[in-house]
Amino acid sequence: MDIEDVRRANLKKVLKAKFQTQRLMAEELKCAPNYFSRVLGGTKGIKDLIRQWERDLGYDVGALDREDFDVAQTKEHRQPISSFPAPEPQSAAPLQLPESMVTVPQPKHVWNIVAPNEKASTEKVVHIPVLDVQGSQGDGREAPDHEMVASQISVRESWLRRNLAFSAPGNLSIIAGVGDSMKPTFSDGDLLLVDRGVSEIRVDAVYVLELHNKLYIKRLQIRPDGAILMLSDNKAYEPYLIQEADMESVHVRARVLMAWNANKL
Repeated sequence: MDIEDVRRANLKKVLKAKFQTQRLMAEELKCAPNYFSRVLGGTKGIKDLIRQWERDLGYDVGALDREDFDVAQTKEHRQPISSFPAPEPQSAAPLQLPESMVTVPQPKHVWNIVAPNEKASTEKVVHIPVLDVQGSQGDGREAPDHEMVASQISVRESWLRRNLAFSAPGNLSIIAGVGDSMKPTFSDGDLLLVDRGVSEIRVDAVYVLELHNKLYIKRLQIRPDGAILMLSDNKAYEPYLIQEADMESVHVRARVLMAWNANKL
């Protein structure tokens, strides 16, 4: 077998041993389920992702390249956590959230936001991936083949449930909004917390929408005749009516729950 065949065979071993479905494993690897399915089927290469996937699954670098790969031989089974080297301090400035949440130093590319008290240390924390994905608030952006995780934000689940309604913690992600068509609701470059468990329009709200293979961030309304109206909060942009002929190319990818931004006071 060539190296790609070995990697695919080893990924299938992990899938069979640790995950019930391809979708669950794709969520663990922070990639789209259809992309992961194409990787396993051999229609997509994984040389650019394999090292990241080894880390996500808890294996040593190069583990998935070995023909004698052992599914059970994860890092935690091979070496105690206490012997690992200390993580590097983060270099990026932390996000500013409500007073009930403060920043705690974490490894590079991780922003951890929890309350510094005894109760918070025992509370469940949700790790939200920050994806290298941009949704256009204007003319649309090409939908990516796969999604890369640029960093991570960790938030207390109790805070999320108190302030937001969402399908499941594992469906939350953060993407960047590009353009000014949604001003003043949010601005160009703002980080947007989205719920990827939402795949249909049930209420008038702001959604991440794929239309003709381009990603948009727009307020969507369903008209009585079944057509979908794409609205910009910036009144300088005209509404766009998605006609019945375009419905097959329409895919709701997520609902936008909040903008994670900073307003200068």
